[in-house]
Amino acid sequence: MRSKYQLQFSIRVGLLVGMLSILLSLGIAPVHAQIGGFTGGLDAALDGSGPHSGKAYFFKGDQYVRWDWATDKADPGYPKSIAEWNLASGFTGGLDAALNGSGPYSGKAYFFKGDQYVRWDWATDKVDPGYPKSIAEWNLPSGFTGGFDAALNGGGPYSGKAYIFKGNQYVRFDWATDKVDPGYPKSIAEWNLPTGGFL
Repeated sequence: MRSKYQLQFSIRVGLLVGMLSILLSLGIAPVHAQIGGFTGGLDAALDGSGPHSGKAYFFKGDQYVRWDWATDKADPGYPKSIAEWNLASGFTGGLDAALNGSGPYSGKAYFFKGDQYVRWDWATDKVDPGYPKSIAEWNLPSGFTGGFDAALNGGGPYSGKAYIFKGNQYVRFDWATDKVDPGYPKSIAEWNLPTGGFL
């Protein structure tokens, strides 16, 4: 069982990876966010889970870099081909977003591309049988059936929620109920992020 401090650290890391994913996908990440030769314009970022805890994964084009949080640098030998993940045909590059599952879906990672997604199992290091599947199975609102810009899990009072961004809107997905919270999509402007070309 995780201690209070480990849980707080995990939440902070998850938020950092999620927000970094958004910044990098928009091409506006700070200089220190340049990872293993990947400078801006990342396709997706994902925090490792289970046996891969303490690592973060950054995806760009057909390659990825594994980042070690303890050493604060990319692991030796990276970047490597995304094909090593054996995600599925069509998922060997150009991912739209990635997201770790939460609650009943803990231990899973979701990779989105176009109108499809695959579910990765961190414990077995492989895609669950029967994937890829249509994003339509998530029952997201109209306009959120594919082509996501970024995704991240909430922390603190928003634990158990996933945020999926597309264009200038986002939806909040509840992992426990397996559906989007009422009243979504909403404008990204509600996040009160800095202006001046950011939104």
